[in-house]
Amino acid sequence: MKTIKEPAKDIKVAAEVDICVIGGSCTGVFAAVRAARLGAKVAVIEKQNCFGGTATSGMVNVWHSLHNISGSKQIIAGLTLETIERLKSQGGCEEISNVNSAFRLDTELLKIELDQLVIENSIQPFLHTMYCAPCIENGELKGIIVENKNGRQAILAKFFIDASGDGDLAHDLGLPSYTHDIMQPPTPTFKLIGDLSGINLKNLLQEYGSEFGLPEDWGWGGPIPSIPNLFFRADTHVFNVDCSNADDLTYAEIEGRK
Repeated sequence: MKTIKEPAKDIKVAAEVDICVIGGSCTGVFAAVRAARLGAKVAVIEKQNCFGGTATSGMVNVWHSLHNISGSKQIIAGLTLETIERLKSQGGCEEISNVNSAFRLDTELLKIELDQLVIENSIQPFLHTMYCAPCIENGELKGIIVENKNGRQAILAKFFIDASGDGDLAHDLGLPSYTHDIMQPPTPTFKLIGDLSGINLKNLLQEYGSEFGLPEDWGWGGPIPSIPNLFFRADTHVFNVDCSNADDLTYAEIEGRK
């Protein structure tokens, strides 16, 4: 592979904190909030324009039950429950009867609530900020290199939480990892507006999808709270791609929209 040499340069330190969370999914934000409430100085970086990960950028608006499989005992609380209650107070969350899929969310409102959690707890947010590489001194992780509109910068921290989804920092540090023989294919999700009364969209896609070049597949979806006749849909997948590979990820994005 042809290469070029990037000139060495001094990197500005954008933040120096106790804990830096890489990835602002709900999981990442909750980790950051809990650390901040315990007294830590925290930064969280997110490559997208909002926090929430799959729930917001991915539009997946279902959170599963707070109870065990039988529904007899609550086993999840904490910031998950707190966020549900915050959304409920604004009409942005509704319970559904299926024990295994207990809540539907208005993910646009979730974006705002996650912003507020970050701000209320004095966490330093970095949106539109891409993790690039680890900074290692004498065999110890001291910081990370990030890139955003302010250019290449460093964030120094005592501890790092890798909530990137793909384990990007862990991978770059050479920590043990594996790729399963069967990989979950990415799902092109979308929002659909209209009256679906008496229409089984899942069955229609399975029956007629091949006429439009869709693979044999299955899907699901449901209404979005607070907005009448607005639905979340996840009806198809893009098969035979590895989204930890940049070329495959680009292909999957374009194929999914098509």
